[in-house]
Amino acid sequence: MESKRRVISLLVDNQSGVLARVSNLFCRRGFNIDSLTVSATNDPAVSRITVTITSDEKALSQLILQTERLEVTRQVYKRQLQGKDH
Repeated sequence: MESKRRVISLLVDNQSGVLARVSNLFCRRGFNIDSLTVSATNDPAVSRITVTITSDEKALSQLILQTERLEVTRQVYKRQLQGKDH
């Protein structure tokens, strides 16, 4: 299966330690994070984490399932990359 750059966006609880929990999950699963952005949302109780990784579709699906199981995760979205480098 072909590895490509993939982007996922997570809505998570806005608490201390959430970014560490999410990034540690990626690390434990052997994913290298190419890009990581955290931002506020309109709801002060929720933050958005956007992560770019290089992965095949099967490994990405498994990572999304594991990320959804974290108690701090509210929703996970798979995003489409724009441009030529995907």
